Amino acid sequence: MTLSTNAAERESLRHPKPGRPPHDVLIVGAGIVGAACAAECARAGLAVTVLDRGPVGGGTTGAGMGHLVVLDDSPAQFALTTFSRRLWLELAPTLPPAVAFSRCGTLWVAANAEEFEEVRRKSAAYRQQG
Repeated sequence: MTLSTNAAERESLRHPKPGRPPHDVLIVGAGIVGAACAAECARAGLAVTVLDRGPVGGGTTGAGMGHLVVLDDSPAQFALTTFSRRLWLELAPTLPPAVAFSRCGTLWVAANAEEFEEVRRKSAAYRQQG
């Protein structure tokens, strides 16, 4: 996999030298989505080039706090976010120490009785789903 954050290097990728193997996949953006797509493509045996104007994870991905949470606004959202969380938990042991993955949980704070009932409902629904 080739990662380019250098302008001269990016230009050379636009005009490859004769004999240089072409990439099978070109991914623009080295944030969490681009990096995940690149990893999966490389794992599948494809030659991958990732272009980004800055460092890996240095844009929107780096600006977020990285909180992984299961959401339940719809059954589809719950299924997708549960699946995503499971994938992260499988990936976590393979990450380098610099990633600083930490399972810290989520704290819901209710400001009034109505919000407290919603917290109770969510808690019961999550327990029921495992």
